[in-house]
Amino acid sequence: MSQSTKKDILILKSHLSLEAKLTVFITLIITVIIIATALFNYWLQDLVIASLLTAAIIFPLSIIAIRSYMAPVNRILSALNDGFHNFLDNDFSVSLAKTREDELGELVEVYNKVGGVLRDERLNLYQRELLLDTVIQTTPLALILVDDSGAIIYSNSAAKQLVFN
Repeated sequence: MSQSTKKDILILKSHLSLEAKLTVFITLIITVIIIATALFNYWLQDLVIASLLTAAIIFPLSIIAIRSYMAPVNRILSALNDGFHNFLDNDFSVSLAKTREDELGELVEVYNKVGGVLRDERLNLYQRELLLDTVIQTTPLALILVDDSGAIIYSNSAAKQLVFN
């Protein structure tokens, strides 16, 4: 077995998917409901009252548990949303901390890789623009760049000397 295959198997064993975590969580809640109903029924000898008592206790606790389980998921989704808005604003400097080993963690990892690629592309583009500007500014030919309305949007030093001297 190759080293990469062993690593892939270890990664699969080290984390559960969101679906698996939710399945375990819901199964736990259902199991607690069944056990609590059975215990209350045994103690009260009335299934309807036992069911109502279980619902009165388990329902609020389930809501609290679900909210606490979903809070980190919501934080990651919010951070990703904010990060993608930063991308739209041409700000590629934000990276997110990978805190999970599931699909959301993989999504954060991909987000960070995309941000790194965009940062590198911007840096390369900036360096090429600086090089091009240096070449254009040092050429003895006058260069004037105008837009559709005829307004000057760029000129090199030779053009400035030609026009203003």
